[in-house]
Amino acid sequence: MALEDVEIGGRLIREGEGVLAPALSANRDPEAFERPDELDLSRSARGHVAFGFGPHQCLG
Repeated sequence: MALEDVEIGGRLIREGEGVLAPALSANRDPEAFERPDELDLSRSARGHVAFGFGPHQCLG
């Protein structure tokens, strides 16, 4: 829920409005991840959201 009016990607989100972020596109940004559609267990990419984020990151 937006705590104040904010513009994201050219869209105005007003204070009090909710925002849903679909997880299906997570980790698919080729500018952030090399070969994002390939499973590479040796990749040392950080900042992904495949298994959660922050202190709730899953190892499994």
